[in-house]
Amino acid sequence: MRIWWTIEALSLAAALLLATNAGAQDRPCHSEAHEVAGPLVGRWHEFTITPAGEVFEGELRSALEADGCAFVQSFMSADGAFTFRSLGYVRADRGAWVEQFVLSNGQAAVYEWALDGSDILLNRLQSGPDRFRLRITELEQDSYLVIEERQNAGASEWTPGERTVTRRVGSPGPGDL
Repeated sequence: MRIWWTIEALSLAAALLLATNAGAQDRPCHSEAHEVAGPLVGRWHEFTITPAGEVFEGELRSALEADGCAFVQSFMSADGAFTFRSLGYVRADRGAWVEQFVLSNGQAAVYEWALDGSDILLNRLQSGPDRFRLRITELEQDSYLVIEERQNAGASEWTPGERTVTRRVGSPGPGDL
């Protein structure tokens, strides 16, 4: 009887392993476009760069959820007065992340991601003549730089604005966002 249970357990384990491996081959959210968000996953501290030095702004937590189909972020300012949450997904028709932000000041924003060399651009989708984007650059394992950029109506150049350095302080745990 004991041998039968052992054979049954091994057969079940083998079946589960085969099913897991077969499912991994056709996982819908593991394309090149999905992989762009991977380096941004983690727990981060954000610092605005000023002429006087760096100013701690708050903590950002970023995770891939739903088997890599959703990019979720939450931010809390150092004093707790400002927060935001975002949810991103890859638009299949464009092969690019779209991320929707909801801010504690009652505002919302939608960004579409694009690559510019090794930089990630978050282009704000908005109506109106002026354009706004965030440039994620100098992406390293434990830090990256975010530069706000604006383009006024009729201008061809983007004007850089506030710069924020983001440093990894850990990885978010399950349910940590």
